[in-house]
Amino acid sequence: MRSRGKRRRLAVVAATATVAVAWIGLSIRPALEARDSLTEGRDRLAEASSRLLSGDASGALHAFQHAHRAFEEAVGHASNPVLRLDGLVPLVGRTADAARDLASIGELTASAGERIASALAQLPGGVSSLAPVGGRLPLDAVNALAGPVGAATDELRRASELAGRLPTSLVLGPVARAARDVRMRLDAAVHTATAADALTRAIPSFAGQDGTKRYFLAVQNPAELRGTGGFIGVYSILSMERGAFHLSPFQDIATLPDAPAAEMPIPAPGFAAIYNRFGGAGFWRNINMTPDAPTAATAIEQLYARVRGVSPNGVVFVDPQALAFILEATGPVTVPELGRTISAANAVPFLTNRAYFLYQNPAKRKRVLGLAATWIFERLLSNTDGVAAIRALVTSAAGGHLVLHARDPVLESAFERAGVAGRLGGSTGDYHGLFLNNASGTKVDYYLHASVDYAATLHTDGSSAALVTLNMVNDAPAEGRANEVLGPYSNTNLALGEDRSLVFLYCGARCALVGTSRDGGSGSIAPFEELGLHLFMSSVRILAQDSTTLGYRLRTAGAWAGGEDGGSYCLTIQGQPTINPTTAEVTVAAPPGMNIIDTNPAARVSGGSATWTKPLRGSRRLCMWFSPPFLMRVWADVKGFLTKPVIRLSP
Repeated sequence: MRSRGKRRRLAVVAATATVAVAWIGLSIRPALEARDSLTEGRDRLAEASSRLLSGDASGALHAFQHAHRAFEEAVGHASNPVLRLDGLVPLVGRTADAARDLASIGELTASAGERIASALAQLPGGVSSLAPVGGRLPLDAVNALAGPVGAATDELRRASELAGRLPTSLVLGPVARAARDVRMRLDAAVHTATAADALTRAIPSFAGQDGTKRYFLAVQNPAELRGTGGFIGVYSILSMERGAFHLSPFQDIATLPDAPAAEMPIPAPGFAAIYNRFGGAGFWRNINMTPDAPTAATAIEQLYARVRGVSPNGVVFVDPQALAFILEATGPVTVPELGRTISAANAVPFLTNRAYFLYQNPAKRKRVLGLAATWIFERLLSNTDGVAAIRALVTSAAGGHLVLHARDPVLESAFERAGVAGRLGGSTGDYHGLFLNNASGTKVDYYLHASVDYAATLHTDGSSAALVTLNMVNDAPAEGRANEVLGPYSNTNLALGEDRSLVFLYCGARCALVGTSRDGGSGSIAPFEELGLHLFMSSVRILAQDSTTLGYRLRTAGAWAGGEDGGSYCLTIQGQPTINPTTAEVTVAAPPGMNIIDTNPAARVSGGSATWTKPLRGSRRLCMWFSPPFLMRVWADVKGFLTKPVIRLSP
């Protein structure tokens, strides 16, 4: 009896194994076909994106269509009944589901690309039709894009939502890596599409489609740092009517009268307590000390209305680096009044430093930046390669070198969605911002090099403990003649080339300052609040050819979300554009017992820590996801699988 039972069990096992092998054999073909179609779709998407960025809308459309067909085929192969039944098997089933969802995400992404490429291809000059020609912005072309860009943005958001539900455990390694890559790429694509959607809807109104608009064009010099970027040395009034541009002659900011700070409206809550000691909203030289561009712009609009009787419709902030990006599109520009040719390579060093040594006449020296800006903008607005012009403006805005503000709240909301409003602070999660204001009255920030390290440890109670270390090096020459660049001014008590900066460190509402240090010793700060953020202000002096290091110890409650099964942490870091790019190294250690499973953007991951190295200009959001070790996750997933119904109701 035992022998007969044993033979029967062996026969059942053999039969089961035979069926399993046969089933696997049947599964291989549709799985391989799905993989090949996914690969083809991915490659065609990359080609389409490259063609679109280069201005080849027709070629991009063809590639997007090819990608769409490949992803449709992948969905069909991944929906094969054999693979659908494989879904009952742990690991194999989740992998098949993930592959099918990846194909659906590809379909949505390709469809979004088709919409945009098709709309661009129908314009008479393709992408170039969007660039200014003869001093006029083609509003009809911009309006034609609004619908397709909006629809494409919606599709990309749906794709991103689907990508967010892709499994990261109990799937085969290549599929898990593809899922993480897709999530990161879609995050970037949604951000770009959202910005494009907001701008295509905002630009016609901004450009005076319904009537003349006038904007205060503030040219900032980051060799003398201010919160929004740099000292406003010259300004112009930019008039726009039905897309046509007109620039008034640039003038020295000193030609505008100041007003008592106490008599000016307060542009934002808490502004007076921080900035009135420096002239506040009535002093042109310091009116943009706040890093919040909308607050600074509001102060500019109010003060200009008081001293000139006309209130601008908004403010445009621009700096020499933006002019350099524009020169990459236009080519070098000769300024007859200066007898100089300004190129993308020499624009920043010439306009922020060398001109001050070259021209001894103070009146001529103050006109340099305005004259250069006039000729560069006129070249841009007259007849520049459209793709190159758009790329220059987008690059400038992405780095914080071009910032837009509008008094119209609807238009301003669009600028914020597009990421060009220069708003201080982050959306959700942890926040860290670092900004410098020059307090020496010189242009010595041309020689300033700064780097910041942000090291945070996440605790099991949801809090974080962070050490922020700021290192500043002053490479200014220690010898030479006193001048506008190196100083010193007689009433400052500074040495030649010495830098004096007001350091503004911001952190979120739930953040607390635990301690500070200066070059290893104790440090002192003045605490304030601005726009719901904590602000810690320090005054720092650095001799020429010297350096200093500041340290801040912070603790933030509720810094990360999740629990014992894992969680996520996001940090927004923000800074101002500087001549020598400020680098930030951010290292975040996951809570004890957790491993990092994903980051966005990509980071160097070692054990339970992730490290990003990024330039500190504009606003950047860094996120990481963590969970318990692999075996604990597998056990939790297996338990979850075993407790779910076997029959799946999804199509």
